[in-house]
Amino acid sequence: MRPEAAQVSAGRRRLDYLEPFGPPVRPACAEDIESLLAFTKELLPLSDVNIETALSIHERNSETFLIVDGPEGPIGLAALLLLNSRGLDALLAGDFCFNRPKLDHLTPTGEAPAAIYVWALCMKGRAVGSLSAIMAWAKQNGRENAHLYSRPTTTQGERFMRHGGFHPIACGQPDLWRYERPISNDASIAA
Repeated sequence: MRPEAAQVSAGRRRLDYLEPFGPPVRPACAEDIESLLAFTKELLPLSDVNIETALSIHERNSETFLIVDGPEGPIGLAALLLLNSRGLDALLAGDFCFNRPKLDHLTPTGEAPAAIYVWALCMKGRAVGSLSAIMAWAKQNGRENAHLYSRPTTTQGERFMRHGGFHPIACGQPDLWRYERPISNDASIAA
């Protein structure tokens, strides 16, 4: 076990130290967006993101949507909004629009984010094992020091966040949780 992982309180696993397991993930193509939205609505019926918003976000940053493919379509999705400093400020102030984020709050493809907002995490069956691949992706290309933020919208989501190391934080957004990344310049952790 890595020394950093040993610092985690009992019963909680640091998402950054998950062992590789489960099917691979890939960035979604624009052609995948419609089926991903249908998949998300199946698992998160209250999801209110329209196709135009999702396509605009994908155009701004093509790494926002990670997909786990199954034999008959998606079996997993991670929608991760890569926030710039303006986006992080808006999030913490309670001024962030969750259903239709402002594009100027998001980093363009290839730019290191100030924070990562876990917009949606939907997994079926064996796709749950892909969480390690999602976290491996989140440790690359300047993303390794960006804290993760989210708001639980289901009981299962809150349980996952609690056991995954997220904590509620006091800020302008009352239901916001944060997962603090281990800040490091160590290439072995970022890889």
